[in-house]
Amino acid sequence: MKSNAVLIISALISVSHGFETTDPFAKKDGITCEPKSTETITQPIPAEIAQCIFEDYAELGGFPNEAPWKSFFRPFPKPMSPKIIDAKIYLYTSKYPTQQFTVKLWKDISIEGSDFDPERPHTAFITHGFSSDGSVPWIHELKDAYLKQRDANVFIVDWGKGASHWNYLQVASNTRVVGAELKRFVKYLVEIWHLDPARIHFMGHSLGAHISAYASKGIPGVGQLTAFDPAQPGFEGSPAEVRLTKNDANFVDVIHTNIRPAPLLGFGLILPTGHVDYYMNGGALQPGCIVPAFQELNITSIKDISELPDNPDQILPMVYAHAKLISTWIACSHGKSYEYYTEALLNDYCTFWGRSTSYFGTVLDIATFGRATLTWEKFDKCTLDTCSPIGLFAEQHPARGAFSVGTSEASPYCQNDPKITQLMKELTQQRLEKPIEERNTGAKGGIKFLKDFFKPYF
Repeated sequence: MKSNAVLIISALISVSHGFETTDPFAKKDGITCEPKSTETITQPIPAEIAQCIFEDYAELGGFPNEAPWKSFFRPFPKPMSPKIIDAKIYLYTSKYPTQQFTVKLWKDISIEGSDFDPERPHTAFITHGFSSDGSVPWIHELKDAYLKQRDANVFIVDWGKGASHWNYLQVASNTRVVGAELKRFVKYLVEIWHLDPARIHFMGHSLGAHISAYASKGIPGVGQLTAFDPAQPGFEGSPAEVRLTKNDANFVDVIHTNIRPAPLLGFGLILPTGHVDYYMNGGALQPGCIVPAFQELNITSIKDISELPDNPDQILPMVYAHAKLISTWIACSHGKSYEYYTEALLNDYCTFWGRSTSYFGTVLDIATFGRATLTWEKFDKCTLDTCSPIGLFAEQHPARGAFSVGTSEASPYCQNDPKITQLMKELTQQRLEKPIEERNTGAKGGIKFLKDFFKPYF
């Protein structure tokens, strides 16, 4: 089979280099700023007002376009202006789970008149990824599930205007600006409202996972960061400062669902990057998701790319068509990550148990789509130190490392096995009966939360 996927990606990158947007942060000597407009500015940005736009958002800092932010494997353009990205943040709370409050971000931040309470045990942030926005159903389903389980403030980060550009490289670059805006807002909550960073829980899908990491890197002591299949292109193998790492929060859990290499249309980070990394069904391809028919792309050789028309009016429809087909394929496995997590929160009587796997086991799982090691013998060896559940109690289990998790093909995805749950419940009870000094699970509050976790099963 010809490497059509490689050619498609190369074509998209080539086109993106040919039609890069005007640098939104460019300044020209002698330009006098016009009165600042409140209207949304569209690309390309007139050079005469670029300097004014930059000064409006100067407190976000600069965004240099050099190493490590740009390299041969990371050919990103400069981010768009914050004015164009137009990030918004909405608040929902346990008291008002369906009532949206719009946070005022510029110039001064304000949440006056909202139900935000820094004393709530948890404050969560949910951030979407490429070609999405804050109104998509999965975000609100996750928000509702989270508020069902926890007394919390939940903020939805909507950067839809900055995420909807057809050029992935541009959108990936825009994450730096959104991350800086999110960090600025969270610092406001910590410094003005005295929010304890340990109560913060960032959750992000794809590029949203890296946005969460950018925000978290600037706030010491963040409690948790949950990443749903964090984006791979431009991030895999990059330095720690430009991507998600396990040092970005006290506890980082990652759900991998689409880890095929980029030339094979994989979109999620391949290597483990958290304290706990769950490889769902091997992590490469989720049950029920099929590879697209590449012949529909009509690119079969390098000759086809060299003969692409020079006229943007002709080439852009082709790019959109290719991108739509690719995004349909990516969305299936890539999007299962947040679907699994949401179900884990909603289903009190079935647990997604992950079992610790060696490097060899992880490779085997990937090669067989997670089926090779889905055996009872493996689960029969589960202990509190080798098995971990997906969901809100993962941090409280002492197990760390890479875990293999199997699912059903359709919802409900959780594969209920009472024997596993009974075994883990017994192990928890045994630890409870030990002297306090022998109960240390390596996690905050450890054993109390383990006991709470098993309440529905008693």
